[in-house]
Amino acid sequence: MTKEEIATLVPDQRKVEDDDGRAALGKWYWVKGQGKEEKPWFGCVTHVGTNFVEIHGPDEKHNRSTHVIRVHFDEFWQVCEEVANPDAIIDSEIQKHQTETHRLMNKVRELTARLGVSPKHELEDGATSDVKALSIRTSEPVKAYKKALIKAKEKTLPDLFKEIQNSNGLMATWMKVKLLPLEAEARKLEGTIDLVKDRIFSVELYAGLVEEAERVREGAPAPNDTRVHLMQRRAYMDEECLVGYEHGGMDYKNIEDFEGWLCKPANFTRLLPHPRTLLAFRVRRNDKERDVDLTNFIRVMHEKNWDKSTFLYVRNGEQLWRIETEIEFEKKLFPDAKHKIFSSSKLWAKNTFLHDIDDVITDEEYQGKVEEEKALEEKLKSIPEKDRWHHRRYGSDSSENYHEFTPDNVYYDDIMAVIEAEKKKHNRLVLVMQGLLDRSPVLHPHPPWQLWTKEGFASAFELVYDDTRALSAGDKPDFETYRARLNSHLQVGSVTVGQEVAWEIREAERENRKRRNRGSYHRSDYEYKRLRPQGDPGPGKVAVVVNYSEKSRSVTYEWLKEKDNQPRDVRAFLKTGEENVLNVDAYKPGDFHIFFDDPRTRQEYLQWAPLLLEAEECHAGNREIKPNRRLPAVAREPKVHGERPVDLAFKEKPPASPLSKKYEGKLCTLNYDTETKGGVKFKEGETLKIESYFRKHVSLRATDGSKRLIRNVHINHVTIIKDDK
Repeated sequence: MTKEEIATLVPDQRKVEDDDGRAALGKWYWVKGQGKEEKPWFGCVTHVGTNFVEIHGPDEKHNRSTHVIRVHFDEFWQVCEEVANPDAIIDSEIQKHQTETHRLMNKVRELTARLGVSPKHELEDGATSDVKALSIRTSEPVKAYKKALIKAKEKTLPDLFKEIQNSNGLMATWMKVKLLPLEAEARKLEGTIDLVKDRIFSVELYAGLVEEAERVREGAPAPNDTRVHLMQRRAYMDEECLVGYEHGGMDYKNIEDFEGWLCKPANFTRLLPHPRTLLAFRVRRNDKERDVDLTNFIRVMHEKNWDKSTFLYVRNGEQLWRIETEIEFEKKLFPDAKHKIFSSSKLWAKNTFLHDIDDVITDEEYQGKVEEEKALEEKLKSIPEKDRWHHRRYGSDSSENYHEFTPDNVYYDDIMAVIEAEKKKHNRLVLVMQGLLDRSPVLHPHPPWQLWTKEGFASAFELVYDDTRALSAGDKPDFETYRARLNSHLQVGSVTVGQEVAWEIREAERENRKRRNRGSYHRSDYEYKRLRPQGDPGPGKVAVVVNYSEKSRSVTYEWLKEKDNQPRDVRAFLKTGEENVLNVDAYKPGDFHIFFDDPRTRQEYLQWAPLLLEAEECHAGNREIKPNRRLPAVAREPKVHGERPVDLAFKEKPPASPLSKKYEGKLCTLNYDTETKGGVKFKEGETLKIESYFRKHVSLRATDGSKRLIRNVHINHVTIIKDDK
């Protein structure tokens, strides 16, 4: 119903204002259409903000339940006109859609009656009903009647039912419209409830009802007037101490091990450098990989939540205290310096399609986005048109989706709510610290600091913006590039790490495949990710390469394993790509600091710690297999990730083993029957000639003129024929 049609029902359409000249919550207005052809629509004020009014109303044109718009105060009376008697309009619309529904239902009845398929025939016998329907239409040919029935079934009746459904939907919408003023009044009370909740939580924080403090290191406290240095960043236990790196890193069960590591003087002074320091620690940054099935699902979910626990560690002189709290602190314990100028600095905000504020950034960050987009557009000019879509940015992160944060912005209140909520989260720390100062020995002795005053806070605390260290100079270290450089020196006899994980993954895939082939496998069944078969020791954490293919960039390992119905152990092999291993020979002691000291890569420690730290142990002499360090004079070009490998041959061969002269050229006999992968057979006791020797393995050539060759035979599996001389 248009405004003109309602004029006869509501004669008084004068503008009615509140005492302060603003729109009133719960009142109804005619809202001017946005486009040239858009007609005014009927809406209710559901929220009055600092500088805007939000109006909801039924949207019949677009077949939506509600039409939503925000109008700035400066434009309100140019866009809206108050309705004096809205109930008359609502009742009229409800009556209109009721009448339309009845009209459509009558059309359905007339059509079914005309076709002889009235619903009352459902109560009659089927055959009797059909005969009666045909007898009624004796004046119309049967073919024409059949055609009319088909049209009614496929077109006329479905269209009528669709119109009835639409009319009923609009009638329901107008019935719900009467609830809008009541919902608006109820929403006002939510703010009061939130204030009460915040006050209760503040009391809990100050009273220590959600925290627990425990001393984990003894010693003398700091002098009385020493200020507390609050570290901004949230550290992660698993990344700092690398406990259990070989098993996916530490979890909540290893907190005592972490604290023992933290109490060591070097670590104590590095992480807590000031006499009084507070640093927040979370157990883990990312979820630890755990085996999950139906029997342990709930337990694993609890363990993941415990791994997200945050603890506050406080250094007081030589003492160390752990504060366990239920508060979930943010990644930054307190806001950046830019948050101090929120009230005066120019800000930009991004809101989602649901009008929620998704991000708030400073003008410097916004201008940075604009410059990056300009640089990208310049770069795209040099790229062929068909390939530009690979480089062009898509999504909501574009600068076009950000709007300036000013009093003219109708989302001013929402943006302020985001800023205030962020400040509120960080200010919880002040309540915790004031409670500790007043009733806990954690920071004793100390002056009677009053943190709620600006002067008191400044005399008690100093903010350390150490989170900015994430902005390290230079490019981020690339572990895969580093691995490729070391692996460019791979050769037969190289010592490597990483092959054991590749073997466990291969065995898991084999077992999963067997289970599927048995026919008893279901999708819900647990699948192995890594598996160590019984009686198979695997290649070992540290192993020697027995074969290397420069063409396929693959490495091969050999070892002995148990096998059923075999009188002795059998040989086992693993062939994997060099991208899964790390060359220990090319590793230089201390290289792990490249990735450990840079905070941008430390959080990715799970991919490099098991490899680099194992290589470090090898060079320190803590492993049975020692690094070889026999690198080629000229190494191959390192393999670049994502590109084709460059096939380059070594210009110089590695030096021969001292034992090679002892065995090469000697005649021997084989101690067992065997067959190569190519199908060449060798018999036990057959006389063969040793062509080469390396690391207790020999290559044997047949002496019968057949040119048969077998490689990688352990020296213990042959018997040397002694020279008669």
